[in-house]
Amino acid sequence: MLAALLNRRRHQSDVRRTARIAQLNDQFRERPYSTPNSRIIFSPGVMALTKADGGQGQLSAALFAKSQLLLLIRDLLPDNVCLTMPERNAGKVVYLGEEVVFFIAYLAQDLYSAASDPSDPNTTIRIMTLRLVSEE
Repeated sequence: MLAALLNRRRHQSDVRRTARIAQLNDQFRERPYSTPNSRIIFSPGVMALTKADGGQGQLSAALFAKSQLLLLIRDLLPDNVCLTMPERNAGKVVYLGEEVVFFIAYLAQDLYSAASDPSDPNTTIRIMTLRLVSEE
């Protein structure tokens, strides 16, 4: 009986932890550049996809394209089938005719080892990587 009670408490704790991680990931997707301890990595394929074709305003056009892609990711609803993980840390969107996948990884402050507790935003660096499906 004690073991069943401990298992139930452990399960409830895991559920709360997963819900907190999902909440932090949703906040990151909604406001990627204003989320503390976060980074965004665009793969070479995504960089090429969002690159302007030269001329004046090339930098601003490329930044606009990246922001449009991030808006697509932001606007995914938490219950969207693209966000299949319980932590809502991965998904797929179509941008300019290309499938782009994203996933959020959790690293420690050293940016090398895995975060010990992704539910703690003070000790976890969230890194969203965006890449084309064709780059897999």
